[in-house]
Amino acid sequence: MKRRSSFTNYTWVKASIFEYKERFIVLEECQQGQVLIPAHGSEQRVSDFADLSGTLRLDCTAKEMGQVVFKALENFDTKPHPYGQFDFSSRNRYIKKWMGARGIDEWETNQRVVDIEQELDSGKYIVRPFDNCNIHPWNGPEGMPEIELSASATIEEIGQAVLDAFKLATYNPSSKRSADIL
Repeated sequence: MKRRSSFTNYTWVKASIFEYKERFIVLEECQQGQVLIPAHGSEQRVSDFADLSGTLRLDCTAKEMGQVVFKALENFDTKPHPYGQFDFSSRNRYIKKWMGARGIDEWETNQRVVDIEQELDSGKYIVRPFDNCNIHPWNGPEGMPEIELSASATIEEIGQAVLDAFKLATYNPSSKRSADIL
């Protein structure tokens, strides 16, 4: 796939996977900014959600998960996010639409997150489960174990690593689901 920027030195690609409302939702990502400007330099910028890559049942196979995740990684930065960089209201509307959420607060509380990044120089995959306000007062991968896969990992191994990471990812302590997990 052709990426949006001809001047960016791409060093990684990334996708985010959410568990929400009894399904997995895989989002493609892109560099922040709808218009990439050469004057900003060739260093790769932080990412943002660009599009829905796919949804899966919670009982999906590792191969099914791997296929959707691999598609999302291949599509990294092939299209801009569909909202303005600082238009948080519009961004929230897209997130609610992709997730099927009534509100952002409800979604943030009742979801779990895993992200996957592929380092382009080595080809290595890093799968990160997120802690949702249990270790730190924010939702992020800090303090959580990472799963690393070699560049030769198969689609099924990638999918299995994502599914395994969800066993480590946490719900928010206020979540309706957190009591079910503990």
